[in-house]
Amino acid sequence: MHITKTALFLNANRLINFKKTPQSIKPYINIKKVIKKNNQHYSFALIALVLLFSAAGCAFKSVHRTKNIVYNSSQITQQTQQLNVFAPAQKKKLKPVFIFVHGGSWNSGNKKLYSFFGSRMARKGIVTVIPDYPKSPKAAYNEMAEDIAAAVKWTKENISAYGGDSSRIFISGHSAGGHLAALVTIKEDYLKNLQIANAVKGLILIDAAGLDMYGY
Repeated sequence: MHITKTALFLNANRLINFKKTPQSIKPYINIKKVIKKNNQHYSFALIALVLLFSAAGCAFKSVHRTKNIVYNSSQITQQTQQLNVFAPAQKKKLKPVFIFVHGGSWNSGNKKLYSFFGSRMARKGIVTVIPDYPKSPKAAYNEMAEDIAAAVKWTKENISAYGGDSSRIFISGHSAGGHLAALVTIKEDYLKNLQIANAVKGLILIDAAGLDMYGY
């Protein structure tokens, strides 16, 4: 009489529990089959990794970075103002344009701090422009806004060379940068003084500061 025992075998993804007699359980392992099976698993794992990286390709898309482009010379601070452009490498079709004005209480901050942001936006298919502007106490807020208007003008006239659509320019700013972006967009004198029509199609404010300061 044969005594029936329960044998447990671990498959790659599940635990199989079935009954076999001692005589039917093989006491050896076929090494060739194991190696062949593992090679198949490694091949499937490699294919899965390739597909994963392809699906997450946005993070690896090539970006063209053009930095320190002079867009205006400030008569107030006697300094040239510069901007950085981050553009998708693919230029077959013109992309929307995003101008970002950094914050910093009107007296600090610079475009270099936001290079990661420009690169990320470019990987999303958006040509991004990040300008510097003069700071307090060397410049008043209206003089800062004049330089941001000059950055808008430069973008309107030059962005097509970087794959941007000059008819789809959007501007945004954080904190003090939001204040300056709002001034340039809403108070059209800044752009009229540069003899261009308002080219901004949309305004995006990020925790903008100083929009209502009637007490001052």
